Amino acid sequence: MNGVQVSDDPSSNEVAAHCRSYREGVKFTGMLYLREITESRFKGTAIRNLNMFRKLCGTDALQNVALVTTKWDTVSIDLAVKRETDLKNKFWKGMLDHGAKITRHDNTIASARRILNQLLGGPPVTLNIQAQLVDQGMNLGNTDAGSAVKEVNNTELRRLKDEMEETVKNFREEQDEVMKTAYRSHQEELEAQSRIFEEAQKQLSDDRTAEMAMLKQQLADAAKKSGKTTEDYMWEGVSATVQSFAQGFLSTVADTMMRRLLG
Repeated sequence: MNGVQVSDDPSSNEVAAHCRSYREGVKFTGMLYLREITESRFKGTAIRNLNMFRKLCGTDALQNVALVTTKWDTVSIDLAVKRETDLKNKFWKGMLDHGAKITRHDNTIASARRILNQLLGGPPVTLNIQAQLVDQGMNLGNTDAGSAVKEVNNTELRRLKDEMEETVKNFREEQDEVMKTAYRSHQEELEAQSRIFEEAQKQLSDDRTAEMAMLKQQLADAAKKSGKTTEDYMWEGVSATVQSFAQGFLSTVADTMMRRLLG
């Protein structure tokens, strides 16, 4: 390859083949860039491909470039003309200003021959990629086209990285939301159990209050029947209880002492 460095990539080998023919004196008389007029927008991939094409050709070779729009027979003429005008005034303007020509292909043999005849009449030119690889001895990766490829790859890598970071971020946010939902559910369950416990305590307190009120009423009714005040009736009952307990205790003690004496 006379110093031209390429890789095993098929596109690189194709470039190397053109460089070999260039060393043998073969030059291009014309280059075609095809664009379907049915495409409604000039998307990112199309812009990158157009930029790559310009880098391969170089400014001096644009006079031998034909910018061809195809599939005119599949859309209305008004819509096709509008899209062609957009290409002329925006995306292809820089190339047209440097000598490139725009033409239409209507899917006929006559149309194809007309386009090729326009190109065959021009003088042969040296492409930018040929001059850089052969005349200047540059590595493919350091040429304008190679730099464009690197830029595209870096852009794609950044895009993939951004997508991955966004995916991780969304995953973490989803996990955080799941944890928050689980925490809220646990808190709600604890609050529900706390309410049940508080209601049970309140019910127990209410029952005790009602029971005490009933006992007080029973005591008051008994005191009334005996013709005494509630306090007097209550103390009499306490005294009788204490007296009964004392008598029982003394009787038990006396019995115990007698058994020991008699034993």
